[in-house]
Amino acid sequence: MLITFATRPEGTGTDVFDIPEYRAALAEHNQVLRDIGNELGVSVYDFAPLFPRDPSLFADMIHMTFPGGRAQAKLIGDYLASSGLLPAAPAAGASAGSADPR
Repeated sequence: MLITFATRPEGTGTDVFDIPEYRAALAEHNQVLRDIGNELGVSVYDFAPLFPRDPSLFADMIHMTFPGGRAQAKLIGDYLASSGLLPAAPAAGASAGSADPR
């Protein structure tokens, strides 16, 4: 599975990466991920447009704060749970990885 990158809303911070050229590079990077996924038939979670545009969720242009990381984990977890990409959970009482003793 490929996941696009979210960025802090433009003009809400002062870090050195918050420049048009870097934003353009990240937009291009996200498009390349989408293109590769489509070409190879790999699932792509287009996270970038779905992440809240709340500057308080970012420590800088691309790194999340703790609350931002929690929001990111929730969105990705919800996607995985609903996408069918995860294997089914073992039946109640079964232990994961237990081998048949025969």
